[in-house]
Amino acid sequence: MFGRSLLNRAAAPAIRSVAVKRTISTSRIALSDKLFVHRDTSDNNANVKFEFTPENMERVKEIMAKYPPQYKKGAIMPLLDLGQRQLGWTSLPIMNTVAKMVEVPPMRVYEVATFYTMYNREPVGKYFLQLCTTTPCQLCGSNEILKTIESNLGIKVGETTKDGKFTLVEVECAGACVNAPVLAVNDDYYEDLTSDTTLKVLESLKIGNPLKAGPQSDRHTCEPKGGLTSLTSEPTGPGFMIRPDLLPFMISALQWVRRGAAQARPDKYDLDEKEFKRINAFAAQHLADAKDELEAAEKAEKGGMEVESVKAMHPELAEYNLDDYDEDQPQGQEATIFSNLKGLTYYASNREDPYITLRDDADEDQEDIMIQPTDNLLLAAKTEDDISHLEVYLYDESEENEAGMYVHHDIMLPAFPLCLEWMDFRVGRKSNMDGPGNYVAVGTFDPEIEIWDLDTIDNMYPDAVLGAQEKSKKKGAKKSKKPNNEYHTDAIMALAWNKQHRNILASASADTTVKLWDLTTQQCAHSFSHHTDKVQALAWNPIESTALATGSYDRTVAVFDSRAPDARATWKLQADVECLRWDPHDANCFYVSTDDGMVQYFDGRQGGTQPVFRLHAHDKAVSALDVNVTVKGCIVTGSTDGSVKVWDVNDNRPSMVTSRHVKSDIGQVFSLTFCPDAPFNLAMAGSAGKVNIWDIATNAGVRRAFEGRSTIVASARVDKEKIVAMASDDEPESEEEMDGADIDMDEVVDSDYEEESGEDV
Repeated sequence: MFGRSLLNRAAAPAIRSVAVKRTISTSRIALSDKLFVHRDTSDNNANVKFEFTPENMERVKEIMAKYPPQYKKGAIMPLLDLGQRQLGWTSLPIMNTVAKMVEVPPMRVYEVATFYTMYNREPVGKYFLQLCTTTPCQLCGSNEILKTIESNLGIKVGETTKDGKFTLVEVECAGACVNAPVLAVNDDYYEDLTSDTTLKVLESLKIGNPLKAGPQSDRHTCEPKGGLTSLTSEPTGPGFMIRPDLLPFMISALQWVRRGAAQARPDKYDLDEKEFKRINAFAAQHLADAKDELEAAEKAEKGGMEVESVKAMHPELAEYNLDDYDEDQPQGQEATIFSNLKGLTYYASNREDPYITLRDDADEDQEDIMIQPTDNLLLAAKTEDDISHLEVYLYDESEENEAGMYVHHDIMLPAFPLCLEWMDFRVGRKSNMDGPGNYVAVGTFDPEIEIWDLDTIDNMYPDAVLGAQEKSKKKGAKKSKKPNNEYHTDAIMALAWNKQHRNILASASADTTVKLWDLTTQQCAHSFSHHTDKVQALAWNPIESTALATGSYDRTVAVFDSRAPDARATWKLQADVECLRWDPHDANCFYVSTDDGMVQYFDGRQGGTQPVFRLHAHDKAVSALDVNVTVKGCIVTGSTDGSVKVWDVNDNRPSMVTSRHVKSDIGQVFSLTFCPDAPFNLAMAGSAGKVNIWDIATNAGVRRAFEGRSTIVASARVDKEKIVAMASDDEPESEEEMDGADIDMDEVVDSDYEEESGEDV
């Protein structure tokens, strides 16, 4: 009896454990939900089918292409996110579909989806409210924000409103403590909230017109609550989207000049009386502005305190007025750059000066500046340290298998250059001459557009300046940054000359406007303000001469007839616009590149439509793009990742032909452009401040891809791909410097490149 009692006592815990397990497994659903992650419902079970939309399937292919075949499972998280964005939540059918795509057991996907809280495994409202309630937000009043939301919507944390519009949850951290308290609505952050501003956000969501995301106070992003104390105005450099460490040497823009456009023997700059007065008038405005700025700076530095001058002075020195010898001219006398040269005799050239008996080497050898009919000019906007200038390269490819390039002349620029546009419409001193000219329009960080004559060497000042502002009558008054219809008020980011209406030049600016300039009057003819952020790119349609395409940092592209700008076609993008090009082989379509590495091809006749094709060209921003006007389907892209890629997009099926890693030579790629006379010669430049010309036809893959669409022959044998580059400044220039140096000056530069191709080369 005693033994049986001991046996019963020993068995009791095991019996009780089994009983508890049976009770749990057979209890009501409310209890079992705490133990089971998933329970089938009518809209969330394995029998429900899920398929990605055609648009998202293209995105799926792009995601999968980033992973090697043996590592497909690496795509689980982005594919789950894509599915959730399509359906609104991560259902079991989405998990099963992703498992099939990456070829893993469904359990592997379930593990990921149930571990990360960003995947919503239950339906959520149209607006998914995620309120941060951790310490920084709590100290700034997130508890009051939570009460406001619950009271206004009539729900608690974890619940959804009856109309399915709102779901409210708490999150551990939004990662924006400096703007606490923070409420995330889907992907948008609403910051610096109070109870009142929270109510405004909720009401705007209810009517379907959400307020602008970001701080709901007067703060700009995360600036101090008292306002800026250091940079109280927009800095003048280094520029938009350009890092300061790239500035010591860089080329920001390239532009070809076709053969025969340049004057065979360029003119030497002639400073006659008429030109003297012209540039003196131009410079007076800038000097007056500079003087006002200097006076304002000196006044601020002195803090309004006057410094008494020393009264005592020796009588013999008094007549020289040494205290005031460096003061500005008396009021009423206009200051100019030539104010101290009134009694100076000047000559148009050294040859006319009787006191100069030795002749310059340049005067003795005029052949050095001759431009042959077979020569191309290549323009490069270059910055070295704080000095910006326009370099005019002469590129000669007249002899077979040989090419040369050197700086023919250069032009000093007043500010950091952003864009170049060649044109042949005559302006300025030569406007009355017959025939086309040879000019370049330059856009810089200044709000003015300078037009320079490329057929004149040693120019001192541009032939025309578009958008020059008149000096304010009020002394010391700051120039307004507010956009207007007469001139730009911020940096010039893009230029486009109309080749059919030759007197029209279009400009895009950081002041959010696009302007059309009449080169005959040098005045603004029209101004358009359809963008809400900086306008980065624009291009005239090659067939419809009045159709203009513009791209902006507001992530939109617009196409409109400049005669009726209100009838616009607009496309919304997922990233900021970098480059914009019309297709010369189908004038109805255009290419646009963005800073997320994408190139998209749109039909310009159908606004708001999906792209004809989307190409994930680079992992970083596609900062350079050009379309070959001769070879159909040949485009080239360059990126800040330091690579240049040639693509075949024929039949709207893009494929990479070849790629070069050029970061070690030209740095991050900022500009690419095909030569108009030699369609396979590609000029490229970037953050290293060097210009290289790559003959892509010397690549076997390029010859095979475009053999039927050009004059190149795929079977032609080329021993080495050809890259023409400028010699380094460190290389010896004279025969004495070259003594003992084993340097082949004719060798084509090609050693710093790495290549990969879409085909076996």
